[in-house]
Amino acid sequence: MIQKKPYDYKIDIWALGILLFELIQGYAPFRGETGEEVITEMKKSITFSNRFGIFCVILDPLEIDLIKKILRVNSENRP
Repeated sequence: MIQKKPYDYKIDIWALGILLFELIQGYAPFRGETGEEVITEMKKSITFSNRFGIFCVILDPLEIDLIKKILRVNSENRP
């Protein structure tokens, strides 16, 4: 939507990936002040931290793999 291109149900899959990332990490995966900055961030590799505030979190490799697949910029490559 931010790129102003046509979209389909896979945008909901993207939204699920954003939500899962935020629930696990405690912050948004892509941050920026403008739409252009967010798009630039989306093109970078997603990184995960095993810290959640003052807590240490054990990240499941399957969770990381799922989120990375869901948050592919090209919607044709999403599950």
